[in-house]
Amino acid sequence: SDLETDAANDEYNAAQNSPWPPEMRDSVWADRARVRHKMKKEIADYKELIEDIDDDELREFCVSIGAEGLMKMFQLSRSEIADMMGSR
Repeated sequence: SDLETDAANDEYNAAQNSPWPPEMRDSVWADRARVRHKMKKEIADYKELIEDIDDDELREFCVSIGAEGLMKMFQLSRSEIADMMGSR
């Protein structure tokens, strides 16, 4: 769709203006595009999970793994992301 094309163009243009060294820009942009594509394919699973989970269960889960666990969950290293993408 046009929105997806516009978003992709905006992301590419942002990558061109990014602080990454020029020799790394294409690699960073390609990695981001791969992650985004993979997440789009899995969005139905995420939606189902969010619809099925109770707010109290979610709160309990977040408390049980703690702030450090939540931060790690959302700040994976590049190698961990590549391993996860390769295994699915």
